[in-house]
Amino acid sequence: MYDGAKTITLRGVVTEFRWTNPHVAFTIMTDRAKGQEGDLWVLESTSPGNLARVGWTRTSVKTNDRVEILVAPLRDGGHGGRCLMLTFLDRKEKLEC
Repeated sequence: MYDGAKTITLRGVVTEFRWTNPHVAFTIMTDRAKGQEGDLWVLESTSPGNLARVGWTRTSVKTNDRVEILVAPLRDGGHGGRCLMLTFLDRKEKLEC
């Protein structure tokens, strides 16, 4: 499903965060390129239990957080992927996905 040999970095604003099994998922609206609209991306991570073991909580990510995310993109080229590392731009905090 994901291209593990490739990574991309996205910057944008969190529009939704779901702390649910089997995978935590969230959407971001990417920053606009000059003269273009941003894109909505759907990203997922591992389970809430696995994320809790590396320091996440259900309130770690909030709507409107500005983030930079390292992503393994979908193989089909769609706007989705697996979160690898999340950085909060306003507070310089990093969380492993």
